[in-house]
Amino acid sequence: MNSVKPVRGIRGTKNRILRFIVPVCLTALLALFLCSCGSRRNDEIMRYGDSMSVFFNKLSGYDSELSSIDPSDPDASGRVLSVIDEIAAECDWAASLDVPEGFETAGSLTKEVNDNIQFARLEYHKAFEADPFGEESYAKASEYYETAGEKLRELLDCLKDAP
Repeated sequence: MNSVKPVRGIRGTKNRILRFIVPVCLTALLALFLCSCGSRRNDEIMRYGDSMSVFFNKLSGYDSELSSIDPSDPDASGRVLSVIDEIAAECDWAASLDVPEGFETAGSLTKEVNDNIQFARLEYHKAFEADPFGEESYAKASEYYETAGEKLRELLDCLKDAP
C-alpha cells in the first residue's frame, strides 16, 4: 500500500499565495518610492521603508520557492507547509515593526494581514497533516489567505495616500 499522501490543493495554494505576493511586491515598490521622496526623508521613515523592502523581497523569494514545488513529489506537502511557516514568520515580523507617524493605518493593516496569515498557517497545517486531507481546514485557510490579500490591497492604497 502506498504510504505517501496525495498532495491536494497545492496548485490552488500557489495561486492564492501568488495573489497574495503580487500586491505585496507592488506595495514594496510604493514604499520605496514614498521613502525616497524629499519630504519623507527622515530616519524613521527610511528605517520603516528599508524594513518593509526586506519583508517584500523575502515574500517574493517564497513565491518562487512555492512555484518550484512539484505536486507529485512525496515531500511536497512538507515543503509547502515549511514555506507557509516562513511567510507567517515574516508577516509576524513586519507587523511588529515600529510604524512612523502618519503611517498608523499602514501599521494597522499590516497587523490585520499578519492575523489572517497566522490563522491561514494553522488551517493549512491542519489540512495537509490530516489523514485524509482536511478539505474543511483547507477551505478555511484559503479564506484567510484571500482576506490577507484584500488587506494587502488596502495597505497599498493606504501607502499611496500616505502623508
